Amino acid sequence: MHLAWPIAVVLCSVTVGTLLGAAVGGRGLGVARVVSSIAAAAAVFQLLPDAWEALGTAAMLAAGFAYALPSLLERARPDRGQAHELAFAGLLAHQVVDGIGLALFRQEPSVMLALAAHLTPMTAAVVLAFGGDRRAALRRGVPMGGAVLVGVGLGGLAPSAWVEASEPWLTAIAAGLLLHIASHGVGHKHDDHDDH
Repeated sequence: MHLAWPIAVVLCSVTVGTLLGAAVGGRGLGVARVVSSIAAAAAVFQLLPDAWEALGTAAMLAAGFAYALPSLLERARPDRGQAHELAFAGLLAHQVVDGIGLALFRQEPSVMLALAAHLTPMTAAVVLAFGGDRRAALRRGVPMGGAVLVGVGLGGLAPSAWVEASEPWLTAIAAGLLLHIASHGVGHKHDDHDDH
């Protein structure tokens, strides 16, 4: 039961974020897009400084690349939804690393609190960006929570040196992907074909 606290943190944080994202409902998608952008910006401003501290200007380059890549794919293919799904997949990879961090630092409440503090708004931002309704909550919030739980499970196996080396890069990439999701109108229902 040494992972009980990280698992509880994940379940609480992601559940609250998912419920916040879904609470707006389908009728409030216009408001949802604005709230999504604000929540995403808050998450980005939390993620980038951490990556900057570890990587310097390379963090901005990684975030910029992650932001631009889905847009380049949008231009190459008429199906914008595939580019958004790529961005979402990148965020899931970051969630796995968050879970690993929760497991490795389970004895440090301040670290766990910091990770939980950005899991909630990040989950809410993604749910809102992909529609802000029950379908978006299930199709986006559940996988995000699942990815963090996978990370928690891996945390007992992953060497801390690997996590320390990879986390700043994935943090910077996640910031760029999250910014892309929020700023490219994913909240429009016709952009997320799978959900509607």
